[in-house]
Amino acid sequence: MVALSEEERGYYSRQIMMDEIGAKGQVKLKKSKVCVVGLGGLGSVASMQLAGMGVGFLRVVDGDLVDVSNLHRQHLYSTDREGKSKVEAAAERLRSLNPYIVVEPVKCSVNEGNAEEIVQGMDVVVDGLDNMKSRYAVNRACVKLAVPYIFGAVATTMGNASTIVPGKTVCLECFYRYKSGKSEIVGVHPSAVSIIASIQVSEAIKLLTDQEPNLVNKLFNFDLNSLEMNLVAVSKVNSCPVCGAV
Repeated sequence: MVALSEEERGYYSRQIMMDEIGAKGQVKLKKSKVCVVGLGGLGSVASMQLAGMGVGFLRVVDGDLVDVSNLHRQHLYSTDREGKSKVEAAAERLRSLNPYIVVEPVKCSVNEGNAEEIVQGMDVVVDGLDNMKSRYAVNRACVKLAVPYIFGAVATTMGNASTIVPGKTVCLECFYRYKSGKSEIVGVHPSAVSIIASIQVSEAIKLLTDQEPNLVNKLFNFDLNSLEMNLVAVSKVNSCPVCGAV
């Protein structure tokens, strides 16, 4: 039986006193396994929050090295980690943040060939990716393996998020279609990243503690520049190649 030590109760005391989590919810988090795919802006914020909140097992996945252009928004890293593996630097930081969790670094880029292996055994997958091809691979793996997937994306001051629960909701390809082509690097505001990542974490925690997420069959849109936000209902597409009617 999983229980919290006195040290853990002290660490998580400000969460345990919340009705939304409590001691039972904290134990559920300790038993949970979450994969954060991509350790850029979204993944940096999400992984730190998930670690701090006590998700017992974190799998962090990224194939890149720390670059100086990352540091203004990817606060997992510092200047002395430039040129180092993101996942190794992240694992070290997360373990120092919370010694009561297990962090598994996986150094690779996510693609159709490895997405299922990456997702296998997880309770939730949180999206920190920077391209739709990899997101499609994760979406398909999550649908096939029945693993909830928290989608998120940010560009400049705008971002969106949605919670995908296989068998219950639409999948990513129902509402987010794209054409492959040359990717373009755009600027990104760190505050927009933090907002979207925090919403993703909130949705993940709801799933892990058996609460209803807010973004089921909804797409959240936010613009930091205008401080406008809205929720758009999204519907399953019968012709969807991933979750549509056969």
